[in-house]
Amino acid sequence: MVYKSLSSTLVVKLSFITEEARSMVKNESLIYDKLPLGPGYARKQGMFWLGRDTCVLVISNEGDPVTFGLLSTADRTFLFQNLVNLHKAGIYHGDFNERNVVSKNGGRPCIIDFSHSDMYHECRGVDGCDELAMAKDVLGLRSSSISVQDHPF
Repeated sequence: MVYKSLSSTLVVKLSFITEEARSMVKNESLIYDKLPLGPGYARKQGMFWLGRDTCVLVISNEGDPVTFGLLSTADRTFLFQNLVNLHKAGIYHGDFNERNVVSKNGGRPCIIDFSHSDMYHECRGVDGCDELAMAKDVLGLRSSSISVQDHPF
């Protein structure tokens, strides 16, 4: 379950139903610890246990979901570069789509929700990785200046 107050600076994820759900939240917490520095990603504020069966992940509230087609070319490029940086850090997002990219008041887009991520990804580069190739396509960057040479692995 995800709780987000409209006026809050935090998002709270609770996991208490199944061991699989708890494992996903624990994995997400570890991914947040491994994220590259800099803007473009929500930030973990803490991970807490309530007894043996309930874990709570608290992350920064970075805004509301975006529509890729409404982002400027600069913001789509910024977003793609942040996804590439994740891959360089060995992180495969696993669910890159509009509901997992947010923005506050038209600010820079921010990648969220690492519950389906893998932190042991060995990326083969922009054109050799299915997630990066798909992202480049859905962001409309296939004919832009972004190329494999810009992002060596």
